[in-house]
Amino acid sequence: MIIMEDGIIKTAHSIQELAKKRGLDIEDLDRAGQFISSVMQKDVGQTLEFLYEITRFNRWDRQIKLIEKVETLLYEKGISDQVRPIPSKFAIPVFKAASYEYQEELHDIWARLFSVALNPAMDFPRYAYIDIIKQIELIDLRTLNACYED
Repeated sequence: MIIMEDGIIKTAHSIQELAKKRGLDIEDLDRAGQFISSVMQKDVGQTLEFLYEITRFNRWDRQIKLIEKVETLLYEKGISDQVRPIPSKFAIPVFKAASYEYQEELHDIWARLFSVALNPAMDFPRYAYIDIIKQIELIDLRTLNACYED
């Protein structure tokens, strides 16, 4: 019984430390940690660090791809050196949302929105577009494209 209590205390401590360190919600972290550790049969603290690193790497990869796409779009428009500054109120949510998008066609929408915001020749996009694009699924995008093409 003492060994089990000691393990629970260590697990709880690991979860609390990781949550503090990473600024994460403890309940979500605990639920994910318990599930993943049972599947991987590893210590919860190690499992959560592993899960966090994978997620962070995948998001980082998507952010780099967004930057590459935006740079390409700006280059194609011939305005790479003429971009306007955009408010962090716009840039951060777009950058964050795009980092979660794994479907290329939808990821491209984020890149286009970002490039329009940087283009001084275009009207600045409405902030509402961020929430609208977050709700679009691939079928919606394809349907809208088909309507536009016809």
